[in-house]
Amino acid sequence: TSNYLCEYKTIRNVFKKVNNTVDCSIAPFVRNESDPTFIIDNKRIPIEMLESKYIYSIFINRKQAKPKSLLFWACKFNMNVTEIPLAEYFHIKIKQFPDNKISEFNYKLFTNILVCGSLVNKWNKKVNSKCECGELHTVEHMLFLCEAAQTIWTKVSNILNVDITYYKLIFGYLRRDYQVYHDILAVFSIISFAMYKYWIVKMNVKTDGVNRNVSLLTLVRHELYYRGFI
Repeated sequence: TSNYLCEYKTIRNVFKKVNNTVDCSIAPFVRNESDPTFIIDNKRIPIEMLESKYIYSIFINRKQAKPKSLLFWACKFNMNVTEIPLAEYFHIKIKQFPDNKISEFNYKLFTNILVCGSLVNKWNKKVNSKCECGELHTVEHMLFLCEAAQTIWTKVSNILNVDITYYKLIFGYLRRDYQVYHDILAVFSIISFAMYKYWIVKMNVKTDGVNRNVSLLTLVRHELYYRGFI
């Protein structure tokens, strides 16, 4: 990683814990010429084997954790966490996605940090907690359940001849290798991003008073055209 400051802080915090139990000024803890090994996972590892890649692999194995949102989605769709295509999602919809804005949107959507009206209203009362249709403005409502969103997804379903559910909108077709399915995923992501962007525009109208005449359908068409899908 290129985040040297983060690595420095991690190493410093580790040594803080060591300093409480070990006096690093005593020679036996500094030089050990008679037995140049380290004990890692109850195994003696010769010091000549401790290359940076080996140390880094240990660090990754111990520190790497699956996102907590994985449990959220498993509960949401009544699935086991192992059934959620985590690796495929990050590889196809984040790492390989050619558009950085939508890649960031997909990341926020998966990690459950995408903002919506009901969330923003908790600290900014100028933002309505309800959708224009009168329902509570949640992420799922914004992207799928709202009547305006359903109208668009029905048209997309008819054009692409696919059944669209909220699960398929987020995780569908990730374990299929054909390019046509990846194109469908791209369309899903672009349209979802347009719906989120539409809410951002409307929210800014209410907070800064600037009138922006734009319809959801127009914005969806613009985003698809801009990215070469129309």
